[in-house]
Amino acid sequence: MKDVTSRLIHDFQILELGYDFMGYPPQSKDLLTYHHLLIPKRYGGPYSYQNGVILYTTPHSYLHVIESISPQHFHYLTAEMFDMKCAQTLHLSNLHNIDQILTDFETRYSDHRTSKNKVLIKEPYLNRKHF
Repeated sequence: MKDVTSRLIHDFQILELGYDFMGYPPQSKDLLTYHHLLIPKRYGGPYSYQNGVILYTTPHSYLHVIESISPQHFHYLTAEMFDMKCAQTLHLSNLHNIDQILTDFETRYSDHRTSKNKVLIKEPYLNRKHF
């Protein structure tokens, strides 16, 4: 694990709290991952403390699904995570807002399927804490 990831995990007490920046606890085979928050990796975003947050693999995958389907929801989620990053703590009010944004996305896109006719919103994506 890279030093930046370890520092973020430590500073935001991810292991102690038992959930990540989106309010997800670890699920089967989940690992903690670094998510480029402000400047995406594909645009040359740095792997830096300032540019990242910590997500388990399941919500990290889900976030990128949301990004491809609804840029508006993705923007709102990013704004809430950025707010917590600036505050240097995982605030329950932000986590509540994230849960509401995810619930809205799930309500709007619950019947959508992928190009291979698979469900868009997989069951593990729904297994989060509700703040």
